[in-house]
Amino acid sequence: IVGRNFENVSGDVFPVETVFYIVVAFAVYLLLTFLVLKPIHLGGSRYFLKKAKGEETTGSEELFYAFHRYYNNIVYIEFIESLYLTLWSFTIIGGIIKHYQYFFVEEILAENPTLKPNQAIQLSEKITKGHLWDIFVFEISFFGYAFLNVLTGSLLGFFFYHPYAYLSTMNLYLALKEEAIDKDMSIERLLGYI
Repeated sequence: IVGRNFENVSGDVFPVETVFYIVVAFAVYLLLTFLVLKPIHLGGSRYFLKKAKGEETTGSEELFYAFHRYYNNIVYIEFIESLYLTLWSFTIIGGIIKHYQYFFVEEILAENPTLKPNQAIQLSEKITKGHLWDIFVFEISFFGYAFLNVLTGSLLGFFFYHPYAYLSTMNLYLALKEEAIDKDMSIERLLGYI
């Protein structure tokens, strides 16, 4: 295979090594995403969840929480959620719906890192039931901030947009979770309150 060339759609020829490097780069990206970035992101969610609840916390303690406790379970659940979303995305409409149904998986994990993948996904589906449009509108409400963030070279995002979006998401999660618990006591059992 080494030394062979492929033709792309426009008829240009590129070497097979290029394909190999693209595949390796993508694999490294996936490993970095699932093994490092998603656990750090979950730590950020945990920090802002505690802030939304009014609990005392230090940023560094929560940011690296996933690396100290339940790391394998958190990485596994994040991978399964991403796999499900990717597979559902092949149906386009299903991918959009599942994006909003799985919207709170990370928040649920931040609160309950010992759950199994299907438990976290089912909980998110129960919490978001009847609120998919509300979550869509919630997400759209941040587009202006995201645009300004791009214009300011991410300075706005670092100091205002990302903390505001995180905290708003946590407050939405807590409100919808309480509403879902009032409707369905099995959620409370899965979350470990009973």
